[in-house]
Amino acid sequence: MLPNLYEAAHKIGTGNILFCLSYFAMGANEDLDIYVKPNDAHNLLRPEFIESLYYFYALTGNHTYQDMGWIIFQAFERHAKVTHCYASIGNVKNIFNTRLRDLMETFWPGETLKYFYLLFSDNPKEIDLEKWVFNTEAHPLPIRKN
Repeated sequence: MLPNLYEAAHKIGTGNILFCLSYFAMGANEDLDIYVKPNDAHNLLRPEFIESLYYFYALTGNHTYQDMGWIIFQAFERHAKVTHCYASIGNVKNIFNTRLRDLMETFWPGETLKYFYLLFSDNPKEIDLEKWVFNTEAHPLPIRKN
């Protein structure tokens, strides 16, 4: 499923992952694999997809997941970076009018960038997932053995 979500993002425009991967196209949109409703075409810079890429990389050592992450990171650089920070993207479908929002959620630096850092590590086992687990805020916690 992860590669399919990644491929869907590249058919959309900016290359940024949608927060809501909308609907399977049926009926009037038979030439499309998916249909994205206008109100769903946003990206809040959330960490979940990058987190998934990190776990796949950490568990397999397959650099394909790093490559996917790098392309997504470059898309954030092109479409979400503003003068002093990054802004949420209102419309990932239109590379000429992304409708940046005057908002950078705290999970961008606190989680998303942390998972990018881990994903781009040269050592996929830098944090041993047999000994550590990440909480919902991307903080590593030791796994206690009884």
